[in-house]
Amino acid sequence: MVDAKKSDEEDDVKDGIAEFKILSMLKHKHIVKVLHAEEDERRVCLVLEYAAKGDLTAHIRSQPASAPPASSSSSPSLSQPLLRRRNSLDTQRSSTPTTRRKSGPTARVCYEEGEARRMFKQLLSAVHYTHLQGYVHRDIKPENVLVDQDNNVLLCDFSLATTWNPRLTRAGSCGTLHYAAPGIVF
Repeated sequence: MVDAKKSDEEDDVKDGIAEFKILSMLKHKHIVKVLHAEEDERRVCLVLEYAAKGDLTAHIRSQPASAPPASSSSSPSLSQPLLRRRNSLDTQRSSTPTTRRKSGPTARVCYEEGEARRMFKQLLSAVHYTHLQGYVHRDIKPENVLVDQDNNVLLCDFSLATTWNPRLTRAGSCGTLHYAAPGIVF
């Protein structure tokens, strides 16, 4: 919801309307659906599809911490969780012992490779569809990817989205600085 009273610029309401128009045109199973929209002179309110597990950041943090690998001497198999494989490879490359992390906010999380691949393919499908429709998202980050009750991803927050034309080059940058490429930041 964009509130014109709290907004520094009237353009924020126009941006909310633009986001609504883009989301209304995009019909894909991995892009969040607009269920209802209300607009008055002060605000735009969008009612979006419910994502039971929140955004991808919250979903990642809710995953159980990974257990340390049983042994680092054997080659990891593809059926092992992704992080465990990486840890065992890191141990083989490093001559210094690694410390084990305990569960809690600093614990590393563990996705099975197949689950991570499935979710990534869903996100790529949504982005590809968006581009085919002539739009670019311009702010893809974990906070803008929702997770539904069946662990399917939904791309959301098209507030920075714009039309795309392969013959035009856009000047400047947008998005979240925290996720920008180093070449753009420096």
